[in-house]
Amino acid sequence: MEQNKAKEKVHIRMDQPMIQKTISIVVCAAMLVGFPVAANSERVKLNAHPHQMSETIVAAEATCTQDGVAYQECQYEGCDYQESVEMLALDHAVEGLSCSRCGTEFEPNFEVIDGQSLVYVYGQPCTEYTGLVTCDGEQWYAKAGVKNTEYQGLYHTDEAVYYLCDGKVQLDYTDYYYENGKKWYVKEGLAYDHYCGEVTFTWPTPDCWIVTSYYGRRNAPVAGASSDHKGIDIGAMPGVKIVAAAAGTVVETGYHDLRGNYLIIKHGDGLKTIYMHCTKVFVSSGQQVSCGEKVATVGSTGNVSGPHLHFGVYLDGTPVNPMFYLPY
Repeated sequence: MEQNKAKEKVHIRMDQPMIQKTISIVVCAAMLVGFPVAANSERVKLNAHPHQMSETIVAAEATCTQDGVAYQECQYEGCDYQESVEMLALDHAVEGLSCSRCGTEFEPNFEVIDGQSLVYVYGQPCTEYTGLVTCDGEQWYAKAGVKNTEYQGLYHTDEAVYYLCDGKVQLDYTDYYYENGKKWYVKEGLAYDHYCGEVTFTWPTPDCWIVTSYYGRRNAPVAGASSDHKGIDIGAMPGVKIVAAAAGTVVETGYHDLRGNYLIIKHGDGLKTIYMHCTKVFVSSGQQVSCGEKVATVGSTGNVSGPHLHFGVYLDGTPVNPMFYLPY
């Protein structure tokens, strides 16, 4: 009896079309060894094969700037299965918060975890990130992924220099800050190595724009002249008009063996200007002058090699390059 049943089964199997059996055997064998098998998605779903994910990670570019989505695709041809991969955030932070796939800037923020404010990008901690973080409209300094509320000083980036006090960019601070002996002018949170304040400057000799000697090191033109030039020399004929480079108050006039006839004007933001070697000075100490007002004429008094105006700018008593201030 058992023998007959077995024969029936064999008979049934043998009755199946030979080509169908061959295909089934090949497909099963291929799936077992991991080769991709051509099949439509319906067949894959029916067979419920184990998804083998490709190594290539693909960014969902349409949503990259919003949630940093990436995915891996099933390696079986015809299978439309995708698996989310949450691994873009750290890549963005390491690359300066720039998404290499969509080229968009990402803004990190802070999240408080166990009482500590950590830098997060798309829900992932960025423990390697050091830089500025915008949070609730304010910029803060983060070091090694942690909000630093004690840092004070300048933070240098490729594009700008920021002034931070108590770990926060000081957007309402306007003053001078010294770093490694160098003076920086700070305005609205940004630091500059030159003046950018409210005082408006004009060229001190509107009829002549020829600079014959610039600020800094030089060969002294005559004995007794400085080789470390504290201003600029503007060559001009005697009698050419000299005007106040900015509005202010005349604080000193007089004659000096080196300076010749000279005057000094005090302006805002700790600035003073000096005008030397004049033929004649038309203002006196204590007088208010406006920007562009005539104050003297070019001459060759004092220690000079020829007629010119020596024009200097002082910031908090320290000589600085006048070309930082003048429209030229």
